[in-house]
Amino acid sequence: GHEGSDEHHDKEWVSEKVKKSIDRVGADRFVAVCSDNTGNTKAARRLLTNEVDTIQDLQDCCHHIHNTIKNISDLSEFKPMLSMVKAIIKHFSKSTYSTTMLQRERRVGENGEDEPVHALQRIGKTRFGTYWIAAHALDQCLPNIRALTRSNVISFRSKKVQDLFTNRTSTTYQIFELGLIQYIHTVAPFIRSLWALESSEANASDVYVFWLATGATLTNLFSKPEDVSGIPRRLAENIIEIYNRRFKEFF
Repeated sequence: GHEGSDEHHDKEWVSEKVKKSIDRVGADRFVAVCSDNTGNTKAARRLLTNEVDTIQDLQDCCHHIHNTIKNISDLSEFKPMLSMVKAIIKHFSKSTYSTTMLQRERRVGENGEDEPVHALQRIGKTRFGTYWIAAHALDQCLPNIRALTRSNVISFRSKKVQDLFTNRTSTTYQIFELGLIQYIHTVAPFIRSLWALESSEANASDVYVFWLATGATLTNLFSKPEDVSGIPRRLAENIIEIYNRRFKEFF
């Protein structure tokens, strides 16, 4: 590594340090440089590839997918739902009692044996794929949380969350549940691609294959009538626009 805690890590600094490593090993042994797309690292890649024209300039494919998921998560159709997801998970992350009660409620073994609870997942600040993981885990626990809330076994400090689970037939709950399902279905192909491309065995060609597979999955989902997919045309068009823009940025 390179020590530089007392220096500005601008594009020149990053490029210079990487170039030293390339020169030490030999430029003929490198085919590409890869990083996320923060300002200094992106510019450093361009400096390096301009200086050594046999090296390709590549983005970090996993970081790019995370940012694509962030764009989808920021859509107005999903932001209120995800805000509620965060509030629910925050409650359980701070209440050992509520978590224990949820685990007991999730004991659904047909033969009297306890099945392991699928724990609720916290959302990371920069790993935007955790939004989907959190939403998917919560979706599996919704009936159990409703039962615990309605029987007064657990209660939420947030009145919005408390009201959500005490009245399943309310418009608020219906909108929340629909948004959760829409989000899980539309982000799922990105998540599966992300998991696959995080493998140490993934190669550059796999990136293109999985982006095409994601696009094909979305096309198949959005081609279904709204009463089947649950996804309105406007939402589908917004997600398609994000996919196309991110695809063009990468390829």
